[in-house]
Amino acid sequence: MKTKVVIGCIVAASALFATETQSAGAPAPSSLLIRYHVTSTEALAGATSTGDSLIFRDGLIIENFIGGDGHCLVVRSTALIGMLKELQHALSSNNVGFQSGNCASQDAPGDYQVERQVTWFGRGERQNTYKIGTALGALCPSGTLEIDSAIQLLLTTAKDKHVAHTCP
Repeated sequence: MKTKVVIGCIVAASALFATETQSAGAPAPSSLLIRYHVTSTEALAGATSTGDSLIFRDGLIIENFIGGDGHCLVVRSTALIGMLKELQHALSSNNVGFQSGNCASQDAPGDYQVERQVTWFGRGERQNTYKIGTALGALCPSGTLEIDSAIQLLLTTAKDKHVAHTCP
């Protein structure tokens, strides 16, 4: 039953996103900069939650969260200009197109396992996907962690947050 609820939330969020972006002028596919997918599992309860954040080159952010209980939330916001520039600087100075990932970060509470997947979309067909997590390999290089920090800072400081959709 839980799987059906989660799938229903994803379908509803996708439909809502498509409707809202069409009415507001859908962003061009080439305007997508980052897809940031986070999976968090609480060890004691075994509850897993996920979040997907789409960051566009113009600062538009669309986030979809699905809790371990199946509740979901779609949030639309705008990146602060300074934070977007910081992210772009972190991406270019740390060669995001060549990051290999599959490395560990140590930024989650002890009773959580967190895995983040970063997909960067460059010009044309260029893109790169890599993973960072609390249970993956050796500690990430500083450049990988700098990119991750810039993404998280951009998401937490976003303005004009608007809950576009919730589901049970």
